[in-house]
Amino acid sequence: MLSTSAGAKWKRARNVLVLRVRLSLYIAGNWQDYLKCPTWQPNTSQKDIPMPHPSSNPTQHTALKKWTVRSVVAVLSLVVLAVGGGALYQMSASYLEERNIDLPGSFITVNGHDLYVNCQGPTSKPFILLENGLGVVTENWFWVQDDLSSRYRVCAYDRAGTGNSAAIQGPVDAVVSADELVLLLEKLGVTKPVMVVAHSYGALMARVFAQRHPARVAGLILVDSSHEDMAERFPPVAQEGFEQMLNGFGILETLNNFSGARVMGVASLFSDGLAGAPFDRAYHLYASSHHMSGAALEALGWDRSAAAARAIKTLGDLPMTVMMVDGWDPIMLPSWTQMQKELSTLSSVGRFVVIKEADHFGALNQQQYARQVVREVELLARDIF
Repeated sequence: MLSTSAGAKWKRARNVLVLRVRLSLYIAGNWQDYLKCPTWQPNTSQKDIPMPHPSSNPTQHTALKKWTVRSVVAVLSLVVLAVGGGALYQMSASYLEERNIDLPGSFITVNGHDLYVNCQGPTSKPFILLENGLGVVTENWFWVQDDLSSRYRVCAYDRAGTGNSAAIQGPVDAVVSADELVLLLEKLGVTKPVMVVAHSYGALMARVFAQRHPARVAGLILVDSSHEDMAERFPPVAQEGFEQMLNGFGILETLNNFSGARVMGVASLFSDGLAGAPFDRAYHLYASSHHMSGAALEALGWDRSAAAARAIKTLGDLPMTVMMVDGWDPIMLPSWTQMQKELSTLSSVGRFVVIKEADHFGALNQQQYARQVVREVELLARDIF
């Protein structure tokens, strides 16, 4: 999900880029039309201003045609240079970043592919799992994980195809990811129920996980959770933005081959609030085609994921806290607030908490808001561990 400010930046950048691409493709696809000189039709009502037919001056006609050809060639050359330059910059920047990046986590093979997992904290402590939002990587949990890891065993991971994890074959949705999470916990040697702290789409997936594998879940913290009906319940302008967001990952999958996320500022936007090595690792992933490809697959499975979440009528008395940020556009805030409150009623002991002045990404990326998430985790942990 995108916040108001993030969504506006995304939309502006996307519109500018789409306009440029369309113009380039139109010129490239219709270059022959640019070589045709249409017959001039003079305005006969203005008899005092003679308008000669271009054919009456062959030299002028030839010069105009040459100028048109040169203009088209120049534009196409610029397009080729821009694309080639972007690809070269992407390869060189990515190579240099990889040389300087040390991953704090490790890889665990699940269903024949490697999942990246970053576990911190004593193995003897209660287990907390951090679940990423759609298109988000483990690094965005840095402030939360760093704070909690002195008192808990805290693991963040990248779902298949996203971040540093290898791609999965076939369609991806919340059900697929929830069932794979069970296998990951088995590989990690986790036998006791865990607390799941989840953000955005990850919070929707966490509810599906809790419903399908209740014995695995001790409690839930849902941070600004996606709602299964938000595509229909948002105001019309926000519905359009949500659809663009889902499609945007597929666009970036291609454009990131040519430095798309770097040039458009998307990599910086998703990493904003992080610093040092966590920022560098996150920026590198958001600028990659691999990560956006995995995010695009999850976006394609949105309808299936929403249907799975919609089927959940209750989570019984599962300890659960729903945290909502209030940094949404005033047009969206009423419906978003209502949906978040509804989610808190899925559990008979559910709590509803507002993170004041935070936006959707800032709830994790900005340290002052991440502290509030940590505080709610500790409050719930006292009841379940």
